[in-house]
Order: sequence, then structure tokens, then C-alpha cells
Amino acid sequence: MEDINGLLNSGEVPNIWEPEEKKKILEDIRPFNSFLKRVDEPDVLYQTFVERVRNNLHTVLCMSPVGD
Repeated sequence: MEDINGLLNSGEVPNIWEPEEKKKILEDIRPFNSFLKRVDEPDVLYQTFVERVRNNLHTVLCMSPVGD
């Protein structure tokens, strides 16, 4: 539940990415960041990624009424 709460509040789950994965994400978001004419810095790149996730994320939470 804490991860879902983080997604809903901020668009990210803290410490979900390994350093290699985060590096790949930053490289992949760089062209879109340039298109938006934003500064090419790691923090700005990651913020652009989180904004895209927040804008495009759809979640469905299902719980079973059976059991405790």
C-alpha cells in the first residue's frame, strides 16, 4: 500500500530504481527533455520522467472481499 500511496502522491516510489536503471531512464528521457527546452541536468531529467509518469499513469486497485 505504501508504494501505491507514493505513486498517487508524487508519481514515484522512492528508491525503486537501481543506479543502472536510472541511468538508462535519464538517457531515454533526454530527447523529450530537449524538446521541452529544459536544462540537461540529471535532476531535471528525472523530474521530467516523473512528470511523464504522473501524467500517463493509470492504476487499478482490486481487493478480494473473501477472507480476513
